[in-house]
Amino acid sequence: LNYATVVQPAVSVAFAESITSCNSQIGNSSSLPDIPDEDECYQCCTTIDLLTEDERWRMLFYINENLNGAFFSDIAAAVGQPPSFIKYVTADIIPEIDAECEDLSYPRICRLDLSSVQSSTIPSSFYFTMALNTTSEMLTFRGGYKDSLHWFGVAFSTDQIEPQPMVGYAMVWTTGFIQGLSSMHEFSLDGVSPGLNTQQSSQDLQTFVTSVVDGIFTVEYSREFVTGDSDDYMFYGNETNITIFAAVSSILN
Repeated sequence: LNYATVVQPAVSVAFAESITSCNSQIGNSSSLPDIPDEDECYQCCTTIDLLTEDERWRMLFYINENLNGAFFSDIAAAVGQPPSFIKYVTADIIPEIDAECEDLSYPRICRLDLSSVQSSTIPSSFYFTMALNTTSEMLTFRGGYKDSLHWFGVAFSTDQIEPQPMVGYAMVWTTGFIQGLSSMHEFSLDGVSPGLNTQQSSQDLQTFVTSVVDGIFTVEYSREFVTGDSDDYMFYGNETNITIFAAVSSILN
């Protein structure tokens, strides 16, 4: 993460102070690398290589939010005039974080209402959240729909090039085909017809927690990136896009 400044080497001091402030806010236990001495450097630079993914995200969020605010003011005060600067590396502006996702490490999808997606026929709000923790290589999912008396779920297409409707790996809140207890179950989908879909014999979802969020029944569950189960969709943490299917029902099975 590099920021070049023009003319005033004293900016490196202000940058260091701002990064120190940022460091305390992201909760990093170890201090960030030192900023080069102001007498030797016209470029303020630090590295984020040693931070966790969540810490990197929070740091970039902090800088993006404050670049034209407190961050810029600190530099301007140190220099005595508004400085010119060039961002050599940028980060996407992080949208306002939904309160329901604040406790997740880098949520890739946060409270997406699948009923509002184009061409969706889902009749009521169906919220879906997915977080990929590349440090622990664990996924955390949250799904919320109406109440616990309806089955609902999402599926990941196994063909990202030409995805086929309802073909892939699914995670569904249901009693399942075996009419067991309501829980999250893994399925292999081969088409829209129920007869083409199978409930997996090996279930790899973990940590089921149910709650009611804003009046909507919500279940949280987790899974390893790579489970070793050939029937499961595998994650690697560097995905740039995925294809998701979603479905709901008026019954539980």
